[in-house]
Amino acid sequence: MRFALLPAALLATTLSMPALADTLAFPDGICSGSVDGSGAMTACGNYSRINQAHGDVAGMLDVSYTSVSNNVPASLYFWGPGYNNLPSAVFADGGDGASFARITLTPAAGQMVSLLGFDLGAYPNTSRGTHVRVFALGGNNFSYDGTVGSPGGNATHFVFGNLHSGAGIVIEWENSAWNVGMNNIEYSLAPVPEPESYALMLAGLAALGFMAKRRQG
Repeated sequence: MRFALLPAALLATTLSMPALADTLAFPDGICSGSVDGSGAMTACGNYSRINQAHGDVAGMLDVSYTSVSNNVPASLYFWGPGYNNLPSAVFADGGDGASFARITLTPAAGQMVSLLGFDLGAYPNTSRGTHVRVFALGGNNFSYDGTVGSPGGNATHFVFGNLHSGAGIVIEWENSAWNVGMNNIEYSLAPVPEPESYALMLAGLAALGFMAKRRQG
């Protein structure tokens, strides 16, 4: 029985690797004076651009913001209250019929990012239609075409359980991405298991099976 403890402990360690869970929100002070979102962090006002450094986790995650509907490289806009009950929101150029927003979560080599959820609200405190697409690169995808928000009420909360990727996750919404804005992007990060870890785990499981068979015999 003593020999079975090592494979069992190895299996438990492999399957419970540490993860970082966080919520990417958009408070004041995370904006940029440049259209593309570069440069120093600045205070935010309505129509300020989101700083491209906001949300980055050193050595683990890069977050980028793109107003695809702009004809020059542009970050997303910031807006304060008004998108239902969200304290602030990010949105794209172009008006309701010609707006396209993108947020990309790119993990560093050796990391895997999982998207857990986000909020979409409608301005001004109403309900609006939008088209949402989420791509877990190399994995599962998600799409939604419909309304978000409720007049005088809450933003719409999306929940995901199987969107994860070592290459990145792309969140897009359009038409409208102007009067439909996003906040509270919930995600987690965890190391991608090394091939050696899988091999050791399988060896441990094989050893457990062999010892169980011997005990039965």
